[in-house]
Amino acid sequence: MVVGEDNKATYREVTLGANVNGLRIVTTGLKPQERVVVNGLQRIRPGALVAPQTVSMDARLINEAQNRGPVAQ
Repeated sequence: MVVGEDNKATYREVTLGANVNGLRIVTTGLKPQERVVVNGLQRIRPGALVAPQTVSMDARLINEAQNRGPVAQ
């Protein structure tokens, strides 16, 4: 899921590549600067309004955010 300018979730099909330092490389399906939901996917649906919280792409920080609700990067 990605979060648009209007803070609404949109489904995006992606192709995944290698796992590097605990993060997965996305090879197709995303555009530069898109905000990707990295936490809370089970709680949102396409079109849902979300309150994104930007987090670092550090895998450790993403794991710490697990209990904060949907998070976009």
